[in-house]
Amino acid sequence: MIERLNSLVARAGFYQVGTNRVVLASLLGAMCFGLITYLVFGIYAFGLAVTVLTLLAIIEFMRLRAATRYRRMLDAWPAVFELTQSGYAASIPLIEQVEEIQQSGPKQLQESFSALRSRIEVEDEEQALDWFRLNIANRYGDFYALLNLLSLNFGLSGQVGSWSDLANQSRMSLQRENEISSRHNWSMAVAKFGLLAPWLIVLLLIQRPEGLSSYQSAAGNQVMLLALIISVVAYFATDRIGRVKQRGRVFNASK
Repeated sequence: MIERLNSLVARAGFYQVGTNRVVLASLLGAMCFGLITYLVFGIYAFGLAVTVLTLLAIIEFMRLRAATRYRRMLDAWPAVFELTQSGYAASIPLIEQVEEIQQSGPKQLQESFSALRSRIEVEDEEQALDWFRLNIANRYGDFYALLNLLSLNFGLSGQVGSWSDLANQSRMSLQRENEISSRHNWSMAVAKFGLLAPWLIVLLLIQRPEGLSSYQSAAGNQVMLLALIISVVAYFATDRIGRVKQRGRVFNASK
């Protein structure tokens, strides 16, 4: 669980803040909303529901942000492949190519290539590329590292054309994946937003005195707690069923 939280926070771009601070801020914020709701309506189950639903909303925000950042990073790779093709066509050494990408390549990847350049300066190029593909952890990073390894070990014969083909194929593949992802994200957003409908109805009902007194009773709180459990289970079930399997990496490179 801790590893999954660390991964989610890092992928969402809050790794500099730290997982503990993000989790603490989320809990405090959700509890404040829940406490305010309880003080306003006097229904402890509704206050608890607002707390839990706020936490789920924060998790969903983190997931959407992580997915957006991941997609933006993938979209940058065709430009990297084209820069590498130009570098090899001009017989530029690998470390100078990496430096060029670091300075003028896609902004999403400049930090990663800066780290790769630092590794190349202090260790063998093959070891640096192997570290790079494990650190980037996506199939396009694997392509970049493995094709460079082939160039280092077997020369540049045919490699320039391979980089060109890789740039074209990756751009078309990413375009198709983006179209599918957009439709899927829209469908999932509608499905998850539908889980809020019962709570919006509850909010309307407790505006009337008879509705408020009904939910303030022991039976009303029990009904609301049961509804909360069903909503949480439905959220995670929807997320699980609607999850799209990511394309595998190259040659089981994650192992």
